Amino acid sequence: AVVGRRLAMHRIIRSCNSHALTAVYGPEGIGKCAIVLGAAVHALRRRLFPGGVFVVDLRGLRSMKHVVAALGAALRVDVSRPSELKRALEARSRCLIVLRRCEAAIQTAVKPFDWFLTSVLQAGASKILLTSDLCLPVDTHVVPGRVELGPMV
Repeated sequence: AVVGRRLAMHRIIRSCNSHALTAVYGPEGIGKCAIVLGAAVHALRRRLFPGGVFVVDLRGLRSMKHVVAALGAALRVDVSRPSELKRALEARSRCLIVLRRCEAAIQTAVKPFDWFLTSVLQAGASKILLTSDLCLPVDTHVVPGRVELGPMV
């Protein structure tokens, strides 16, 4: 899945090592999710995140309630009580959370999505890696490492 994209995958891994949040952008269908999943597998195999690697697909999720529920499902945590999610994230310090296909959440609720990212990071999640066709707005609280993908030449 990452044939011809090894350099991009390593840029993503380097960004994850130096930023709390790494955002991978590019046009739809360019292969963002495949490269990010390749990077996540690489990180998992090399035990770069001892707390684990958790992949959450946010495709089409517009409400923060659904986004939080998807994260809870990935972590195998009942999120009906917010304290449980916080406790689960604290227990998994030095983990990587991969949020795939964040467009709908960003478009629908920029401020709540920003709050969600900040809350997850403050709760002890070491790193967040997300993919989106859209850039995060510049006024977000968490300054992301940005990796922009273009067409392969």
